[in-house]
Amino acid sequence: MVTSLSIAVTIYALRSRKSAMKYCASIECKLAVEDLTSLLDPQIKPCDDFYQHVCGRPENKTFGGASLTASALEDLLFFVQRLLLYQRKKDLKKEPGVVQLATTFSTCYVFATSPKPLDEASLAAAVANDTDILPANDFASVLRRVVWLSLHRGISTLFRAGVITYIGDLALYVSRGKPLSEKLAKRTDGTSLQEFVLSLFEGAFVNTPMVRNLDANATVTRLLEFDKNLRSETRYAADEEMYGIRKEAFMEQYIGGRDWMGFVNSLLPSTSQLQERSVVLVSDADMIKKPVNELRKDINLGAIYILLHVAAEIGRFYSIPPSQVTKACLQMTEEVLPPQLSNVFNNLTARATSDPSRAGAVFFRVRKVFAKHPLKQGMREVSFLSNLNLHVHRTAIGIWPNGSGWRPNETTDASPAVFPKMHGVLKVREALRRLMDPPSLEQTTLTQNLLATDAAYSRPLNEIFLPPSLRRQPALYSGEVPIEFDMGTVGVLLAMQMVRANAPSQNGSQEWYDKNIGAFGRCAKQSEAKTIASQIDALPANQLHELFIRTYSLRVVQDAVSSYYNVHRYASNFKAVWKEVQRILFRRFCLLSCGNSERIDKTDASSQLDCLVPVLNMPEFYEAFQCTGVEAAAMGNCASLS
Repeated sequence: MVTSLSIAVTIYALRSRKSAMKYCASIECKLAVEDLTSLLDPQIKPCDDFYQHVCGRPENKTFGGASLTASALEDLLFFVQRLLLYQRKKDLKKEPGVVQLATTFSTCYVFATSPKPLDEASLAAAVANDTDILPANDFASVLRRVVWLSLHRGISTLFRAGVITYIGDLALYVSRGKPLSEKLAKRTDGTSLQEFVLSLFEGAFVNTPMVRNLDANATVTRLLEFDKNLRSETRYAADEEMYGIRKEAFMEQYIGGRDWMGFVNSLLPSTSQLQERSVVLVSDADMIKKPVNELRKDINLGAIYILLHVAAEIGRFYSIPPSQVTKACLQMTEEVLPPQLSNVFNNLTARATSDPSRAGAVFFRVRKVFAKHPLKQGMREVSFLSNLNLHVHRTAIGIWPNGSGWRPNETTDASPAVFPKMHGVLKVREALRRLMDPPSLEQTTLTQNLLATDAAYSRPLNEIFLPPSLRRQPALYSGEVPIEFDMGTVGVLLAMQMVRANAPSQNGSQEWYDKNIGAFGRCAKQSEAKTIASQIDALPANQLHELFIRTYSLRVVQDAVSSYYNVHRYASNFKAVWKEVQRILFRRFCLLSCGNSERIDKTDASSQLDCLVPVLNMPEFYEAFQCTGVEAAAMGNCASLS
């Protein structure tokens, strides 16, 4: 009787599991699938070139894969910008944290984006008095330094802010060897940029009536003539590449390149040619006097030179996207306000991000797999990994600490013009306050990662910090969306931090490295894909280490997704669903590796390796996309779970 009952229960259970799986039934899921599909290049088969299939989208696509997380942060920053600028106008006496955050941010933001004439005397005096902002070590200080230089040296008195913004963008476009004709053809504010440029040239100089009579059409024609002679093979750095080097070095290398110098010399008399090393910089007023005096002999050519060359330095900082200004101002706010600011920021962004429990579900599934499969010769105990926590949010404090931030009368009288000077005052106040009440390790770590686009592991706290941007679409979808969407992106980022958490101390690092990274490298170099093998062979140790972390993390995540769907393995449509699940997982993963949308090409070897090596390392990839023959023999399983 017992045996018969057992058989009956077993048969019933098997039959019940054969019912069709419900997959992607919600509207959110269907929209997410459509969004992912729209990013793919249908002309390239996944088995032929998976990187180009995911990353090499048609020209009309503006989404760059590497910006998957960056765009999430930009979207969040836009939300914060609107919220704080709005909160600044409200009476928030009961919320001192919001008042401090909104006041500091809004004065910084309006200061950086002010449309007023840049030669305003009060603003110039305020900036000139703040010596704390002179070192150009980061984006925020560079921004303020350029404003200070342009005001203090009197150079910007020739222009209005609108001219600097648009002509500066045009100057950079030309100086990088890009076709000016294409730039002029683009529409701006309902009109073509060419028409807009013509109107700007006609009224560009505020204090020089003669220039208002210049022939704008002849000026644009001259630019187009030079445009034809630009050498297309010249490569220039992206804007963000300047942040790691001195501003003068960047200008000399890129803005002062041969093409740009050729343009300037074409405007100068033969007796006054600029040499390769004699780059004219706004930051040195003496160097600009001679060429400007020469160019004023021909006022038309002088206008071109002054507008384009000077704006190339000043304009680049005034034509930056609002999200970059927002980020810079938030970072500056963090410097001068207590660490509790991070709590206030988290509360403000809570409405813009998905439920933290959504990220928690991803984290716990990944941690469960990793605890079962720690790295070979890992120096961390299983209990250590089991106790690893995810930090996503903390409740805001109720009382703002005394001795820091703006005084009540200062918040009332705050204006953009006083921001540079007040920034120095606030830094001193906060430094004195922290002597009495140093921030905790948790506060410091959270503040450091508040505006990050990646998860971060803290060894002393044994916690992984997930910044708000990674709980913002499209990095982490909210609502009824299958788990593989989140696992392919945030799940991988969390798994990579778990690999770092499992890394040994310095004493046992050599054996650990050989058992893991060394073995992975030796295996990958034997790949049937000779191009990939040669690229891996040329990688330095640190890049090989990162590639291993990414590859092992994808393996962990795939196992977590497999465990999640394994309960449905007897369903009649399981094979079809599972194939689609894995395809989404691998495509979402590769999006994390794509290059910037403006730089996607087959020479981006690093991005290609980050995408291809992990997926080609997995038999499940070939199964999901039905790759056969030589395609399926590209790599062995070089990073299997321990």
